[in-house]
Amino acid sequence: MAVVIVMSPFTLRQRIYGLDRRVAKVCGEEMVRYYFDYWQEHPPQMRGLYRLALKLQPSLAKRAARLASANL
Repeated sequence: MAVVIVMSPFTLRQRIYGLDRRVAKVCGEEMVRYYFDYWQEHPPQMRGLYRLALKLQPSLAKRAARLASANL
């Protein structure tokens, strides 16, 4: 049985930005930036709904910029 949760793209982006900030507080901003860089160099190969979810997410550059502006 699969559970599908439907969110608006705006809500999804807000939750992702919030999660980025929380992870940066716990692990440090350098670790999050390293992850963003690694993910850009080695993007995951996903299909189906996962691919759609990736397209609805903000780009890694936008996530990094938003994270930097939140820490000012």
